[in-house]
Amino acid sequence: MSTADTNEQATADVIPLSSTADYSESWDKYEHSFLIRAAKHYKVFLDPDGRLDWVTSPEYDAQQLTQSTEIQHAGNAVLGRIAIAEATPCEALELEVKRHFMRLLGEAMVCVLEDDFATAEKMIDAALQFQRIRKEELSRSWYLIAALSTTGIFIVVAVLIWLVRDWFSATVGPAALDLVMYATTGSMGAVLSVIVRSGKLHFDSSSGRPLHILEASSRIVAGAISAVLAVLAVKSGLVLSALVNTTNLPYVLFLAAAGAGSAERYATSIISRFESASDGAAVSNKSHSKDT
Repeated sequence: MSTADTNEQATADVIPLSSTADYSESWDKYEHSFLIRAAKHYKVFLDPDGRLDWVTSPEYDAQQLTQSTEIQHAGNAVLGRIAIAEATPCEALELEVKRHFMRLLGEAMVCVLEDDFATAEKMIDAALQFQRIRKEELSRSWYLIAALSTTGIFIVVAVLIWLVRDWFSATVGPAALDLVMYATTGSMGAVLSVIVRSGKLHFDSSSGRPLHILEASSRIVAGAISAVLAVLAVKSGLVLSALVNTTNLPYVLFLAAAGAGSAERYATSIISRFESASDGAAVSNKSHSKDT
């Protein structure tokens, strides 16, 4: 925290901190990209790099020295939460979203400067919830796009092979053609499972887009492989043998392939583990800040 240069003498009198007057011009020496609050004895703003910053007058600093130890400790605890929240990873978010998040933290900082710690805590909670929702939205979009793209690759390959199916069957064998179609069906079952569960996904974009792409695509591939294995199990009579006959065999095989593809939901999520670890660290930090 920096202190504004001024020639006025510090006094021990109580200073009215907030005011409806416009004091922005008196703080012009401190450049900002976004002004949050400019009062007589403090300014809270986002600096040119988008980071939260604030300055106070010597009068304000002198008054803070007269505060009780309890109030000072309460203020330090809230300042700690603001610092932790400001340091949470959010590089993937859009610039405008980041600015809204930092603005909410700035409003919490204003409350701290005015010794309104209860409201500051609420503002911090609101800022973290806003950031979490935006990160989940971004994470969900990455995941769904990757899953749909991988399934699209399976479908395109299947269509191309189907267009040259006579050559493909003669070269590789008719069984291979069937397995390609079943694998594609399995990938479609997997992506349907992902779409159905998309509203319940609670991922964190902090884990990075490459990990989202890797996990989503691996689930689709796993669905395709599971479909092939399920079809082989049905054909060999290991499963569903009592339900299969010459008439319904093709339908049973495709249903088995689609059902096996949807089994991707039972695989452990790497991103969910990353999120759980991040949440655990955040809870630990919040608990520590309240105890200090």
